[in-house]
Order: sequence, then structure tokens, then C-alpha cells
Amino acid sequence: WSLSFPAPVKEYLDCIIQTGKTISFENNKPYGLLDDKPRTFIYVQSSGANIPWILKP
Repeated sequence: WSLSFPAPVKEYLDCIIQTGKTISFENNKPYGLLDDKPRTFIYVQSSGANIPWILKP
């Protein structure tokens, strides 16, 4: 997956993130529209290799 998330995760996000329904943009900044209850998305990825540069911003 070339140091990224798997294609099924990308497909899922593409299906649920829709402008005007789940996300909006103001001043070129994204704002979530699902504020009826707290929501959390956790993605965990691991590697057997030491790749310190991948965590740098």
C-alpha cells in the first residue's frame, strides 16, 4: 500500500465524506457537519521496518 492506507479504507472515506452532507468548507478550511453526537475515527497502521521520516510533518 506504499506507506498509505488500504484501498478499501479510501473507498469508504470517499463514500461517506460528501460536501454539504458530512463536511463543509469556509475560508478554505473543512468543517464537519455531523455534530449531533461525538464521533471518532481511529486508524492504526504498523510496520516491521524503522521508518522515522514518515512521522515528520
